[in-house]
Amino acid sequence: MPTREIYWNISNQAIMYIILVIALLFFINGLYKRYKFWHMGQEDKRNLNIKRFLKNILTHKTILRDNLPGVTHLMLFWGFILLFIATVIIGIEHYLHLEILKGKFYLTYSLLTDLFGLIILISLFITFFRRLYKPQEKIDKKPEDYIVVLLIAFIILTGFIIEGLRLNVTNVLWKKWSPVGLLFSLGFRGLSVSFQQTLHKFIWWIHVVSVGLFIAYIPYSKLFHIIAAPLNQIYSDENSGKILKDLDLDDDEKETFGVGEIKDFTWKQLLDLDACTRCGRCQNECPAYLSKKPLNPKEFIQSLKKNNQISPETIWSCTTCFSCQNNCPVDVEHIQKIVDMRRYLVLTEGEMPKVLQTTFRNLETNGNPWGIGWTSRELWAQDLGIIANSEPMDNDTILYWPGCFGAFDERNKLVSKALVNILKKANIKFSILGNSEKCCGDSVRRLGNEYLYQMLVLENIENMRGKGVNKIVTQCPHCYNTLKNEYPKFGGDFKVFHHTELIEELIKERKIIPENYPEIKVTYHDPCYLGRYNNKFATVRNIFNSINSISLIEMEPKEEKSFCCGAGGGRMWLEEDQGFKISSLRASQAMSTKAEVICTACPFCLTMLSDELKEKNLKVMDIAEIINKK
Repeated sequence: MPTREIYWNISNQAIMYIILVIALLFFINGLYKRYKFWHMGQEDKRNLNIKRFLKNILTHKTILRDNLPGVTHLMLFWGFILLFIATVIIGIEHYLHLEILKGKFYLTYSLLTDLFGLIILISLFITFFRRLYKPQEKIDKKPEDYIVVLLIAFIILTGFIIEGLRLNVTNVLWKKWSPVGLLFSLGFRGLSVSFQQTLHKFIWWIHVVSVGLFIAYIPYSKLFHIIAAPLNQIYSDENSGKILKDLDLDDDEKETFGVGEIKDFTWKQLLDLDACTRCGRCQNECPAYLSKKPLNPKEFIQSLKKNNQISPETIWSCTTCFSCQNNCPVDVEHIQKIVDMRRYLVLTEGEMPKVLQTTFRNLETNGNPWGIGWTSRELWAQDLGIIANSEPMDNDTILYWPGCFGAFDERNKLVSKALVNILKKANIKFSILGNSEKCCGDSVRRLGNEYLYQMLVLENIENMRGKGVNKIVTQCPHCYNTLKNEYPKFGGDFKVFHHTELIEELIKERKIIPENYPEIKVTYHDPCYLGRYNNKFATVRNIFNSINSISLIEMEPKEEKSFCCGAGGGRMWLEEDQGFKISSLRASQAMSTKAEVICTACPFCLTMLSDELKEKNLKVMDIAEIINKK
């Protein structure tokens, strides 16, 4: 090789390395700044969730719920993976002087890189035009997003142009194994070989610079989710928001509780902010956002990332329905953040809507949110001949926990009585705590009053231990989730069942015979705390499927996409004075089914939907009432 040519190659390599080193320095600097941001957060012990990472990242399970963007992102992801592997192989060959790419392996490699490069281009084309023509409220339209798409597309296109020119100049025999490169080569066939060689070098340098810009740009753009999203999923907690974190209220050194500043979040909560890609899946399913409340979960996360002020109205708007987290493809944990900020307002600042002051006072003095005298709690059961047993229960006795609604609310007392009749018909031994039962604390905790929550929890656990409670059944999903998933942290280890689980089991055991029911058309509303929180979607449907005379007409959206009634997260006790009622949206969806009966399995949902439909010729019933109605 002539000396001049050797010198030229060495100079080229030196310049290329300089470009890549500069790009890496920018990359490392940006990555370090993000690390410092995360490190500012509080301690948060996390286990590695490799299983969830592999399931969501490699299969795109959550992203694919939204078909078109899900498929395009999956194509982009695997396209990049393959091209990255190809780049690594080329680097190994060049620097270690190995012959990895030869024979059939090379031909297959050439074909796959061509096809996946084309797949990436198609995906980018779809992504670009979706962003261009979709309404702003459905998808983000920031200049940065267009820059990212165009930069990646430019890198792929220049790569194909380089390949096409190389195929012309070298005139290799295996061109058919590079079909896309061959297609690009056709555009340069009329040019001289020397000009194509010069053009090849020129485009190659543009390609190298573009790759350098891409690497340098990653930590400063939306592209950073390439790093942050996998990390976020590796450290994700599937129970975050479902099982809230405890506060150590006995820490004398702590002057504040909850989150009042960005540094009060944990490092994982700050990592969440960088993992968010602004895809909008959370807002598209959020009942608060869709009913014109101040809360938009996407903007909430982005505002925290920018360290913007979050208004109290936004914080109080959340129903903790879990739709945002259920639909987030990168496992951003919205709910714990909102509850932490509520905790700060309530416990540190003493700021809350006035109506909550009354609710908290009622719960503190009488153990229920209405402030009804605590000695009235067991009155609902007197006509049924049920009294609270003062003696410890044996292991075969189930504690029936009606909850505040089942004991005090007139409409929901009918559900309690229906369930009692079912238990009696099935010869199930059960007892109640009666006046010693207090609110489970679900709403209180999600409203941020952790102090009152722990007070209620510890008193309930002490009473249940004193009665020898082993098994509990309740018709309230909020009580169910709290007793089953949150009480164990305070020493309350009980076997907890929702009444739908018990009814399904009684039917399987033929203790309830699903026959001679009237013919009715029923639609079912999935309660958030039974469905998304505890994955109980099939139970009620199995019950209905066992009764031939009942026709189930599914309401959309359903199951994991079911729309909230609006009462969760303590919203039952707050005025809904912004936007319009969440319950009215769900009621409209129910009415569209033309069913005769709306069935649910939650006293909150029963109350909200009954209030909305009281002037309509449409019954709202609990599953226990339907089963007991024979």
